[in-house]
Amino acid sequence: IKTKDIVIFSRQIATLFEAGVSALKGFRFLAEENSNQALKLELIGVADDIEAGISLSDALAKRPALFSLFYVNMVRSGEESGKLNEAFLYLADYLDRDYEMRQKIQKALTYPSFVIATFIGIMLAMFTFVIPKMAAMFADQEAELPTITKIILGISNFFVTSWLYLIPAGVIGGWLIYRYAQTEEGTYKFDELKTKLPVFKYLFQKIFLARLADNMNTMLTSGVPIVRSIDITADIVDNMVY
Repeated sequence: IKTKDIVIFSRQIATLFEAGVSALKGFRFLAEENSNQALKLELIGVADDIEAGISLSDALAKRPALFSLFYVNMVRSGEESGKLNEAFLYLADYLDRDYEMRQKIQKALTYPSFVIATFIGIMLAMFTFVIPKMAAMFADQEAELPTITKIILGISNFFVTSWLYLIPAGVIGGWLIYRYAQTEEGTYKFDELKTKLPVFKYLFQKIFLARLADNMNTMLTSGVPIVRSIDITADIVDNMVY
């Protein structure tokens, strides 16, 4: 279920609420009309929960993989104020902006990521294929080499003779880093790193501040108290430092 599907659903349910259709009928109708089978089953589940006497926000809260804490609290605010249609419209607009921002982030990171990956690839090729040939040439000349040249040749020799060990070591190292990044301490360290990386830190700062401001604006506009808004935004901003 993509973000686009949730945006479309949010606009459709807002229109139905505006037309005076009840939550139960609205969800049943959208489930029947939905071509996405995964979303269809989720909407049927929400409708069943509503029919069982559960509030709409609580029914959505039972599906955290689909409806975030921010989404649920916006709906809960709409229930309390009697403006569910406005809450869903706010959500649709917010998700649209969030999706657009994610696309911009991906585009902004594509070029530097490509440059870094290309640089690493070229350096590995140099150390593995080019420099060993130069080393053989230097050996034939029996000339005294500068220290920096000896270091480079040593690194190249290490790559050539130890590549069978480097590959599994790299895989294991990558897995250990991934596992560490899943822990609370690891997540904080990596999030802190994002705020200190040269060049990238300014991009990440803009991303986090834009997300923070947009969340706060949407929630305060829909009537969510400021302390609750900050609390929910803390979970959504996606950086433990912030």
